[in-house]
Amino acid sequence: MRCGAQMTKPLVGNCTGSKTPDDWYPELGSGQVSERRLREFRSKIAYAVDLCNSCPVKKECLEQGMTRDNLPYGIWGGKLAGQRLHMAGFTKDDFVSTDSEIGRAFKLIELLGVQ
Repeated sequence: MRCGAQMTKPLVGNCTGSKTPDDWYPELGSGQVSERRLREFRSKIAYAVDLCNSCPVKKECLEQGMTRDNLPYGIWGGKLAGQRLHMAGFTKDDFVSTDSEIGRAFKLIELLGVQ
């Protein structure tokens, strides 16, 4: 696995070769989320972000995560999609549908309590 599916150039980072590539594309799905599931989810995200934070290509990965194709998806450079959308100047009010990929990205950071 590379650091992401929609890259402009391949990066070799801490996530390269991961046996659990889905950890970099967290999805809670729709509907009600139990506290237990949210705790497990937080743990998985914390693991992925910790790995990113010590990565030698973190800066380049974040740059690629800020591109239009990658912005609403996955963890790039230690930042969740909703965090990167905020960095790009968007708010959840900028999007009509809360059931879109972008709407779910904002819902995720809201549930996790991250900025």
